[in-house]
Amino acid sequence: MTHTGMETDAPTEPNAVRSLQTRGVMEGFAELRTVNDFELFSAYAGYPGLELREPQYPGAYTTVDNLVEQVSGPAKDRAAFITQATHGPAAMHFDQLADSVVRNRLAAVVPARSQDQQAVRAALIATLMHPEWPSLPEASAHAGNTVAEKIRPVLNAKVDEFRHHYRANPHQPFPADSPNQYAVRLMAEGPGQPPQVSDGEREQGGTARGVGGLEAGMRRFLSGLARATRPGPALGDGSRGAGAPVVPAIGRSSGTPERG
Repeated sequence: MTHTGMETDAPTEPNAVRSLQTRGVMEGFAELRTVNDFELFSAYAGYPGLELREPQYPGAYTTVDNLVEQVSGPAKDRAAFITQATHGPAAMHFDQLADSVVRNRLAAVVPARSQDQQAVRAALIATLMHPEWPSLPEASAHAGNTVAEKIRPVLNAKVDEFRHHYRANPHQPFPADSPNQYAVRLMAEGPGQPPQVSDGEREQGGTARGVGGLEAGMRRFLSGLARATRPGPALGDGSRGAGAPVVPAIGRSSGTPERG
């Protein structure tokens, strides 16, 4: 599985992270899967005992590897996370990490109601975010591990916060804003109605988000948005996502071998 084989964007998913933060976690997961599957694939290809060189993006790899270890547990282990993340989309990798936390550490705390589950994952996504994610593909393994260890106590504190909240308010969803407000408005305004886009979202420079709420830097990373539009992936309603911008699946440059 390569980047080219994975959907990248998820414009109609409220918990999609459609910014350059996703670049770091996407490259880190690609490295993680390469390391995880290397021995099996090399043996299958007829090269048993072949050794894998150090990751191409050691900072991103080390951060993701550390975080997967933090969020894994008996309900959803490391292998289950890798299997889930392999199917993408890349913009949902943070949500997939958050899902592991919910299943392994909060299964008896967070109600099964979809509103509660999504809100808790959204709050966890905000906790997993770090200003250095966009630069982690160029960072050292030490820097990547430092970022993951900075996230650890914040993540533990957030888990405790959920426990306190639901002990006191078992019927009240945890207050949290979804990272993809474009999808939130899309759902609120109903099928067939394109959401209103703010002036800031129409800007093309800096970190302003363009049409569809995709961060300008992320658009450049994904080689630009497709000019034509088509319905995006549905959220239980085939008409949702109509008119949402489509981001092509991506791979690395032709001079670099693609990884999982």
